[in-house]
Amino acid sequence: TKGTRTTAMIEESKAFAVNILALEHAELSNRFAGRHSHAEDDRFAGYPWTPAPGSVAPLFAGCVAHMDCE
Repeated sequence: TKGTRTTAMIEESKAFAVNILALEHAELSNRFAGRHSHAEDDRFAGYPWTPAPGSVAPLFAGCVAHMDCE
């Protein structure tokens, strides 16, 4: 959505990642969909991730697959 913090970060970095989640990642999905009680700055807390090679896009551990996009 235009005007969101995520949009601004993607426009600035020119990169983003798509993490293909399994059913057991429902809470992670809900957290990033805005259906959570965590503070916005705390969305990554408790979920191990690494930056994609060559970018800062987050790749979450244990996902079915990742797509690093530019």
